[in-house]
This record gives sequence, structure tokens and C-alpha cells, in this order.
Amino acid sequence: MKVIDSPSPNQNLRPEGVKPRLVVIHTTAGDDEGGLSWLRDPKSRVSAHYLVLRNGAIHRLVDVSRRAWHAGLSEWQGVPNVNDYSIGIELVSRYDQRVTEAQYAAAGWLCSIFEREFGIGPEDVVGHYHVSPGRKTDPWYSFEWGRLFEAMDGGQVADHRPGRRRLPVRPQRAALVLRPLLWSPPLPGPGAAPESPVVRRVLAEEAVEVPLGEQRFVARGLQRLRQRVPHAARGAMR
Repeated sequence: MKVIDSPSPNQNLRPEGVKPRLVVIHTTAGDDEGGLSWLRDPKSRVSAHYLVLRNGAIHRLVDVSRRAWHAGLSEWQGVPNVNDYSIGIELVSRYDQRVTEAQYAAAGWLCSIFEREFGIGPEDVVGHYHVSPGRKTDPWYSFEWGRLFEAMDGGQVADHRPGRRRLPVRPQRAALVLRPLLWSPPLPGPGAAPESPVVRRVLAEEAVEVPLGEQRFVARGLQRLRQRVPHAARGAMR
């Protein structure tokens, strides 16, 4: 894919010795022209490493060796200042729009490069609302993580929502289909049993309906979910 260099002044050096180990997906609140203009405006004090337009065109705003200003007040797995160690990808999409097929393909292609160069796997590709819960809601709850990860794996992006099959859930591989239940606000507190019937079925190790494009991500999500919910609570759900 072609990458268009559109430098933004809103950047600085990463802390010494720090390399990217996380990708943060964002969505803008405007259109192509407005998003590109805003992220390159020195008055905005915001940027991202990449901006993906509605047609899938990719603009590189900040080199990944440098620190873009995309996450703001943020934390991931107990480590604050996510801008220091992350790569930010902005997708042009308002809250009332769905991300386009071309955007999933482009973002997945970028993530595949970061996986090869930095070892950033699917479990380390998150949304803005994961690192700034309660403060941010992008990339919106309509974002289809399975489609992004399928594109990241080099697969053909397709809408798998109509296709379902039942499968047993076991903690073997990265499972991010459950990501909205695990990390999106509101999160269950320590020892609190999630209310979602899907979560209850997963914890009881029943077969669950999983979008075809997201099957390979189920197991890791289950593993993380079990870490959040105590064994006693799981037993009560059986």
C-alpha cells in the first residue's frame, strides 16, 4: 500500500531507549479534510502517527521512532503516558459512521508491519477507550476488532456478522472478540461478576456464538476474563 507523507509539527522525542510496544486505534469526529488539517495544525496540539481516510488512503504524520500526541491522559496495564511507548492510528469516522472496508484493510496492513518490526501482536492493539476509559469512547462500540485482526493477518476483509458457528472456548490463542466485555467501560470491579449472558456462558465454558472472522481471538479473551473474575464467581454461574 502507498503511504503519503504529511508531516505534523505536533510531535517530540520518545523517552530514551523506549520503543513502541502498543498500537492505539482512534477515530476522528470529522471528515477526511478536517481530520488531516486538525492533526497537522500546531494550534491543535494533537497528532497521530498515521491517519487513514475513508477510502483507505494512508497519511504518515509522525515517524514511529518519534512520539505523537494522540492518547493524552492515559494508562495501559499500569503504565501511564501511553504516548511514550505507543503508535497512534487515526481512522476518519464519526460516531454515527462505520469504519469502511478499505480502512480496516489499511489499518490491518499497518499493524502487520508493526508486528514484524516491533513484535506488537493483536493483544497489544487497543482502542483509545481502553487506555483512557471514562474519558474517551473511540473507536466507538461499532468497531469490529475481528475485521482489523483478520486484515492484520493478511486475510481478505469481509463482513462476517451474518456467519456464526458454535465452538468450544479454551485458553489457547489471542482472543480479542471479548475485548469490549473486558476492557471497554464500564469494567467489572475486582470480584464483580459481569452481567453479560455471553460472559456468563464463556465463564461456564459453554459453546458461544462467535463471528467467523474472530474465532482465533476467543481464547486469549477468556484467559483475561478469568483473571478478572474470581473462581467462586465463575462457579456460581455454572
